Amino acid sequence: MSSLRLGLVGAAGRMGQEIVEITQETPKQWKLEFANSKIEIAGFKTSRDDVNALAKSAADVVIDFSSPEALRALLKALTKSPKPLVSGTTGITDADMKALKALAKKAPVFWAPNTSLGVATLKQALRSLAAVADYDFQVEEVHHRFKKDAPSGTAKLLKTEVDKVTRKTSPAALSMRGGGVPGLHRVWAFGPEEWLCFEHMALQRKVFARGAVQVARWIVDQKPGFYSMDDYLSEKN
Repeated sequence: MSSLRLGLVGAAGRMGQEIVEITQETPKQWKLEFANSKIEIAGFKTSRDDVNALAKSAADVVIDFSSPEALRALLKALTKSPKPLVSGTTGITDADMKALKALAKKAPVFWAPNTSLGVATLKQALRSLAAVADYDFQVEEVHHRFKKDAPSGTAKLLKTEVDKVTRKTSPAALSMRGGGVPGLHRVWAFGPEEWLCFEHMALQRKVFARGAVQVARWIVDQKPGFYSMDDYLSEKN
């Protein structure tokens, strides 16, 4: 497998550190470039100190797990120097999404609030709820105490899918914060004589990081456009 130059925004964060660890599993396959980070790793290139320099670097693809503010700066830089982007930053606005899709006209852009294959599979499984569309539905999520956005981006994604499939509006997602829970999501379907519960539990943050790294290898071969986990799964299947 050929090596890729990976630009990483948010390398000092929890997800960024997980991505760095995954690339260290196969160091010959990756050359890293960091933005806004003081991380030093033997054998990895760390010469870029801001998103503008990163956008102009020789990176083949950029992975972003940062903040809405950092993502905005990155998108501004990539608009001038387009390159493939994989972003898992949540808490973004409609304007941010518009900017992501604008960049997608120049380069392949992937965005997902959750990059685990399990959640992507769960989302597809929810399409079977059309058979019980008259039931009552509720999405709930639990995350660690440090997660800032509530409900989570994944909970919003699942609620949107439920509403789309059942053709009605379910209640707002229920959110809980505490401890060090990487992520728990449930979709309930309450019928008069039975209940259904779809559940996904992330045991480690590494599951999201590994998914993002896998997508990064895939996105570099795609044409300009806006991509999601559905697109990635369709290619795998």
